[in-house]
Amino acid sequence: MTKKVDQPTLAANRQTEIKSGGQVTGSDIRTWQPYYWAFAGVIPFIFYAFDAAMRASYPETQAPNVSLTAQLLIMFGFYAIWMAVPRLVWEITTRSILQDADDLEKLLARVAVAGGLLCAGHLLILTIILRYLYSSPGWGVRELIYSYGEVCLGNAAIWLMAYAVAAAIIIFRIFSILPKDEQQRRYEVRQNGKIWSFPFDEIFWIKAAGNYAELHTVRGVMLVRKSLTQIVAEVAGGSFIQSHRSALINGAHVVAIKRQSDGSGYLVELSNDEFAPLSRRNHSDFREALRSVQ
Repeated sequence: MTKKVDQPTLAANRQTEIKSGGQVTGSDIRTWQPYYWAFAGVIPFIFYAFDAAMRASYPETQAPNVSLTAQLLIMFGFYAIWMAVPRLVWEITTRSILQDADDLEKLLARVAVAGGLLCAGHLLILTIILRYLYSSPGWGVRELIYSYGEVCLGNAAIWLMAYAVAAAIIIFRIFSILPKDEQQRRYEVRQNGKIWSFPFDEIFWIKAAGNYAELHTVRGVMLVRKSLTQIVAEVAGGSFIQSHRSALINGAHVVAIKRQSDGSGYLVELSNDEFAPLSRRNHSDFREALRSVQ
């Protein structure tokens, strides 16, 4: 009987709709949960607690333009804005995983760029607030730019650190709850003193060769000292279908199926112009399993 390895494929797992608001919907476990807002509020709450205690304890830190109560409310609003940052990082990360699940560098680059822009905007808001609280009337764009530079020099490092900590926790959380088949879609091969790592999509098919297995990949044929049974378990999560007792085929690379001239079975033509065996016994089940590959 043909064995379909972990039939839900990567493409099937990615069938998650994204509404205009950016919220991941459906049964996707990466959806932002209501209780995550508690995490989003931890860092701004700590910052605000220190800020409020300092302003309440030291009169010289209090703003001359408004009352202490108004000052504390304004600063509370500023720190509350920060709660949106973890949510935005979450959305950016989940979107990046949906688009390029294999490309960790691209994911981190997107998060870094977004974090830098958010931090810049955050500090601009802080600059405007401080100008409003402490500066005499009549300040303009020049004074704002000058103050913005001072605020960035004095606060950018600590805020970027806070952003980085939040992003690291979020990315760790997302990857810790990803389905197993989305986490393990790369295969490692030790050969010639090197460890080669490549996505499942780059494997065309795998052939049993005694105590070894031949991996036919975009980088050529690689020999590993493993049984086909072992590899079946290791590539779970890809679109692999066992077509023969000695062959495991990546359904994503199947081009055509044709009968062998001697009637002993079938051959599966792959996108790299190779042919893998398909037994008569497995023919119907193979074709059925192939329909689920996207």
